[in-house]
Amino acid sequence: MAEFDDSLLTSTISAWDRAALGPEKHATLDEQGLEIADNQERSAEGREALKDVIRQFKSLSVEERGSKIGGVIRAFQAEIDALTVRQTFAENAFLCLYRSLDGVPDPTPVLRMCAERIAALAAPAAEAASLKQQLASYDREFQTLKSQSHTVRQLQQQLKEAEEQAAEQARRSEAERDEALAHAARLAQEAWREREAELAALLHRAQEEARTAARAAAAAQDELFEMRSALEQSQACTLTSELELVASRAMDVEAERDALLARLAASDDGEASRRAQEARQQEASRLLSLEELLADKELQLARQAAELSTLERRHAADVRRLDEALALARDEAAAATRRAAESAEAHAAAQREVEAMHAAARREADGGAGAADAAALAASYERMQRELALAHAQLAETDAALAAAQEAEREAAQKLREQASLLHQLEEAAVSTQRGLRGNTPAAAGSASTLLQVLGSAGGGGGEEDGLKAAEEGVGGEAFKLVAEQRERARREAEELLAENRRLKGVLTSHQHETRRLQADNLKLYEKVKFLEGVAQPVGRNSPLDADTERRYHKLYEDTLNPFAAFHRNEKQQRYAELNVAEKLMFNFSSFFLANKHARIFLLVYIVCMHLLVTGSMYAVTHHVHGAHDC
Repeated sequence: MAEFDDSLLTSTISAWDRAALGPEKHATLDEQGLEIADNQERSAEGREALKDVIRQFKSLSVEERGSKIGGVIRAFQAEIDALTVRQTFAENAFLCLYRSLDGVPDPTPVLRMCAERIAALAAPAAEAASLKQQLASYDREFQTLKSQSHTVRQLQQQLKEAEEQAAEQARRSEAERDEALAHAARLAQEAWREREAELAALLHRAQEEARTAARAAAAAQDELFEMRSALEQSQACTLTSELELVASRAMDVEAERDALLARLAASDDGEASRRAQEARQQEASRLLSLEELLADKELQLARQAAELSTLERRHAADVRRLDEALALARDEAAAATRRAAESAEAHAAAQREVEAMHAAARREADGGAGAADAAALAASYERMQRELALAHAQLAETDAALAAAQEAEREAAQKLREQASLLHQLEEAAVSTQRGLRGNTPAAAGSASTLLQVLGSAGGGGGEEDGLKAAEEGVGGEAFKLVAEQRERARREAEELLAENRRLKGVLTSHQHETRRLQADNLKLYEKVKFLEGVAQPVGRNSPLDADTERRYHKLYEDTLNPFAAFHRNEKQQRYAELNVAEKLMFNFSSFFLANKHARIFLLVYIVCMHLLVTGSMYAVTHHVHGAHDC
């Protein structure tokens, strides 16, 4: 690496200061450039005028050319004078610019030297930054050593608050769990009492029905006895009337009367036996129906007893489950107690460490056994102070050198920006010149040679076009190269931007695919959670974030299962709104009985009882009507 030369930098800066390429100089150069451009346009117009004069001179005959040659010479003389003036102006402008840049050295070595100096100063700057970090760490360590007692008190206070919070949280959680268990036990007891009362009511109702059936059987027996008595009385009346009819006959037909009486007695005995048989059959059938009814009631009682035993077993299982939950709560309380004991032990250990530190501080203050440690600590502190002072001095020197290098870099960058602006202006001027050449506007640099070619080829027809092409190739080649390089650089940058855009689009597409895949995986996980919740006991969740996530995927899960659920629900509500009051009442009753098991059982029992009551009433009324008709 070359050694940094301050004299070279100073001389270069002073030389460029003498060049005075400031705003005023830029304005002067701009005016000169505009004047040169105007001179080029006037030169092109003069050349066109000379072309017209030459065409007119060629169109004349040989005799007339002698008289017109003076006008042609005067035109050429005027154009030569104008070209001389323009050439003088251009030469003066160039000489002025050259004189301002004369003696100015090349800034490239100075800029390279500054860049190397900056690179060389990077390592001291990094070292200074590391020294600053070490100094900050030393300061923090000293501050920590000074504030140990305050930190210990803060830690003791925090530990005490943490213990109080842990104890309060344990008591609160235990109270909440006990309250929840007591509430669940109360609910289970209330449900068991309600079920027991319901079963007792059903048993009482069955007993009442059995007593009603017994009273109905007794009433049927009484009715059968009354019907038998009425039948015997009717038979006696019939026999008496027949005997009176037979007695009124003549005595001469006594044999026939005896035969008739014997036949009548035989017929009466057969009818009575037949009626008695029918009565016995009716009583047997009635008793059989009563026995069947009693068997049904006994079956219902047995079923209710089985349900009662099932409920007792279920209640026992609930009690066992509650006992297990209570035992689990006690285990958790014991674990919380153990954790509190562990925290107390940690607190005791921290207190012992604090006491040891206090004892060391007291020994250091008393000058006892810790005198050597105190001396070593003081020596280390003094050594670090010396290192800190040395680091501060080095840091100050490095900062000064860095500031000087940064100032030189700023000045060099300013010069580079000025030169870049000049180069940009020259490129624009070259491009504008090339545009003028493409538009058949010749440049001033080749005007003299082109004019000589035109004069030398006065007898020919196409000399001026060849001269214009040569001028175009001589002036615009460098400008074309600059424009082509800029265009190629812009094209490469555009291709790089397009490639970066395609890469970012690919990354976005991959992220979208990954998001959809993760959403599908989360939906599958929620389906598994629903399945596990269906086959296992529900587990509570305490995080609101988990609850929000579960609600979101629950909606996605429901939409996946049945995407027309919302549509069907709206259709159902619309149809329900179109019903009248009676139809709504019937729909609500049917929904209630279909959704409630106990209501369905009650409705079945009620229908059976009403059917039996109607059947018995119709049977009794039918027999009563037949008995009255027979009488």
